[in-house]
Amino acid sequence: MEFSIFLVDDDEDGRSTLSLIFSRIGLSECITFFRDGNTLRKRLEQLPVSAYPELIGVDYRVQGNSGDEILTLLKN
Repeated sequence: MEFSIFLVDDDEDGRSTLSLIFSRIGLSECITFFRDGNTLRKRLEQLPVSAYPELIGVDYRVQGNSGDEILTLLKN
């Protein structure tokens, strides 16, 4: 099964830790990291809803669009 995961974390250590965890369970190729919510928002706006990833993880206090702002965007 092919799927994708978008993860947003403005902390480099957080991204490294998440990358290591997903690598150990064999999912590193499925992940796209974003450093801020604005970059994620722009990427989502470029995609049709049918191409959205199966999982989006957002640091709640991320720079740019926060976790709750991204959630609102996805609900609409």
